[in-house]
Amino acid sequence: MNEEILQQEKKLNSTTFLLPKNNFWVGLGSVFNIFGKYFAYNYSKSAQEADVNAIASDWTMVGEDFKTIMNDLQWGK
Repeated sequence: MNEEILQQEKKLNSTTFLLPKNNFWVGLGSVFNIFGKYFAYNYSKSAQEADVNAIASDWTMVGEDFKTIMNDLQWGK
């Protein structure tokens, strides 16, 4: 896999999968939100689909943590 694909997967797999991805300026602008539709959440077709996606993303992050630990410990040396 090339680096760009890995970066895209890393963005999709996080423990905040269902939450909006915003920066400081978006947060600051939300202070003036009077209409109530400021943030775009990651919506799913059903609650079950949202749960499946969130759990899969969480377990992917657990796997990433294990990979990091294994690399840090340098097993086999």
